[in-house]
Amino acid sequence: MSNDGIELKPSMIDTVEHWWNAFDNCETEVSAKLFTRACAKKGEWEVTQEELNAEDSKGTFRFNWLLDVDGRSGRSGRWPTEKDENGLVYSKWIVEVEPGVFRPTEDFIRKAVQFVKLRV
Repeated sequence: MSNDGIELKPSMIDTVEHWWNAFDNCETEVSAKLFTRACAKKGEWEVTQEELNAEDSKGTFRFNWLLDVDGRSGRSGRWPTEKDENGLVYSKWIVEVEPGVFRPTEDFIRKAVQFVKLRV
């Protein structure tokens, strides 16, 4: 993914500090950070449910409004999630590109870019 011609890699995003006010909800911000951390470990902006589960301390990643995949978000209805013609789930921030494989949207990346680690 790129931002103004610069390739933005998941490893460039801070996944240690909390993403205050990025998604207007603390739980969603934690899930977004964990999602990005899983992407950084893999080295690309696409991860599986298993890779996401490995980032969660309880072993069960919750999307917390980033995406509602058969009720796994914890809550649904706050931000709309829909299914495409193939039954894959997508939302404003996360897209299921094939069953159990997820990728962030450009909107998600725009929110994450404010947490790019500056290297001096």
